[in-house]
Amino acid sequence: MTYYFKCRDLGWDCSFEHHAEKREDLYPRIRIHFHYAHATNEISDEMMKKIDSVITEGERRDDLPI
Repeated sequence: MTYYFKCRDLGWDCSFEHHAEKREDLYPRIRIHFHYAHATNEISDEMMKKIDSVITEGERRDDLPI
């Protein structure tokens, strides 16, 4: 199973997407992205809930970069 995150799914005009084999492997990259692209140093508990709500699961797609 692969987990997918798209910043656009949070309602932002942002093309950032990331996927990982483990859900917890998404979070470090999301934090880095939020820091540099959205000037967010701390991700609140409320935002983490929103992030969790938009993460989707699916089969691994070979056309996506790791």
